[in-house]
Amino acid sequence: MTAAIAGDLDRLDACRAQIDALTPDDVVALDYVGFISLIQETNRCPGGLVSLRRQAIASGIDTTCEVLEIGSNTGFTSIELVKMSRCWVTGIEPNPAAVDEARRRAALLPPELHDRVKFEIGDARRLRRAPGSIDVIVCGGANTFIDGRDAAFAEYRRVLRPLGRVTLTNFFYIQPPSQALLQRLRDTIGVDIPPWDQRQWLRMILDGSYWDVISLSTHLVAARPAVVVKAYVDYMVDRPALADLRPNTREAVRRRWQETCELFNENAAQLGFFELVLRRPIDGLEEQPPLFLSPGEYDRWFAHDIVAAPGTRT
Repeated sequence: MTAAIAGDLDRLDACRAQIDALTPDDVVALDYVGFISLIQETNRCPGGLVSLRRQAIASGIDTTCEVLEIGSNTGFTSIELVKMSRCWVTGIEPNPAAVDEARRRAALLPPELHDRVKFEIGDARRLRRAPGSIDVIVCGGANTFIDGRDAAFAEYRRVLRPLGRVTLTNFFYIQPPSQALLQRLRDTIGVDIPPWDQRQWLRMILDGSYWDVISLSTHLVAARPAVVVKAYVDYMVDRPALADLRPNTREAVRRRWQETCELFNENAAQLGFFELVLRRPIDGLEEQPPLFLSPGEYDRWFAHDIVAAPGTRT
């Protein structure tokens, strides 16, 4: 191939159509989302299926719900929600290559499910939806990458029906990451990662907000042994989907994915994630501030902090 593949939809389509002619230089030139779309990596939300099932239950997603996923990437969450709940889902994503891969995945569903999910290029800060038209908004970590989060949350409120829900999963740092690690992450995925802990994320989302908090839970992330990381990389690269790659191109894919997964594994050792379900209140019937909260809950009215267990310090 004479032109480097830059990750946009046309070039990714050309890359797939000529996968046997893909060169190591093309692999290097792909942006991150284009690369994971090429190798058909699922790119799960924090916590994967187990977390998604908890969120679907907590947010009351059923067959009648109109669901909007923010940052659908290659389609994992939207497709799994349809499989779990047979709801109606639209995933929006700014990267055309990811939308293309999500549509490819959705096309593999049985017709009765395929008709319930679609994917669009879109921007969380400018949702092309009528006011009060959505039952549930799902966001599996995409808020980390949105430049202008206040505008996005204002849009979530605008398009939700009264008593509509927002379910969020978000990674946070348990301990401050080094600037060197943050720079390596930026170089790999192409965006800046906020080095925020859980309190900082909850303050950004909840302080001074209009949301009712339905549930909040926190979970740790486990880094994996190096042998497991290598086995995972080999599994991904040696699948039939990439069987037509030239040997030297396959090794370029393997090297890039190995380096990426080692970096993510290093980062995972410092991460937790939270699951947060919010409800859009009926105007005039907003929740009054409670005085007593359980340890682990977030006091957004007075202390602006996570409630500590008796005898502990925050």
